[in-house]
Amino acid sequence: MLSLSPGPTAIERHAEVADFAQMWRISNDIWDLWIGNSDFPIGIKNQFENAARWAQYTKPGNWPDADMLPVGELRPYPDVGPGPRHTRLTPAEQQTQLSLWAVARSPLIIGDNLSLLDQDTLRLLCNTDILKIDQTATTSRQVLHEGDLVIWTADLPGNQRALAAFNLGEKAITFARPLSDFVSAGQYDIKNVWTGAHLPAGVRVSTTLEPHASVVLMLDKK
Repeated sequence: MLSLSPGPTAIERHAEVADFAQMWRISNDIWDLWIGNSDFPIGIKNQFENAARWAQYTKPGNWPDADMLPVGELRPYPDVGPGPRHTRLTPAEQQTQLSLWAVARSPLIIGDNLSLLDQDTLRLLCNTDILKIDQTATTSRQVLHEGDLVIWTADLPGNQRALAAFNLGEKAITFARPLSDFVSAGQYDIKNVWTGAHLPAGVRVSTTLEPHASVVLMLDKK
């Protein structure tokens, strides 16, 4: 496997990098920031636009790489920011990063000290539904970007769908939409991937997202 890390790969070179490599970086380094104020490093919010632009070029053998997951203990020598530290990302921001990376089918490369994994970070990285979306989805795309609300969907084997909603802003967002706005019409069994809760079967999705938060739903068509 060849993984290229030229910083932000120029999207107009998508066919060239796909001919020669299986993975390539789509941005400068991600670090434990919600938003970066310069080209280096960038934060989680900055990566939404990059992931959406590259989604159409993701396919078996070609995986645009949204960079590492700076979660857990960043030690002993993080090369950006203050010295040895626990990630500066809030729990909601860490969950949002994992959710975006999974639904965008990015490689999941852990950027922390594996010998110091705490239980919260371990649960974050080992969520079986998140891993299933990342590893088995056949297509994925951003289907809505309306103000601070971003929604992605992904198609999985066995007639499953995943729907991920994100709040990129600084105020809570409440929304209620027909599922048919985002996936094929019908009634679905719905599971909240992060909580494990099974929601009443229905044809609508409704939720409130706190700032920087996300929800990922697994949808099984009835």
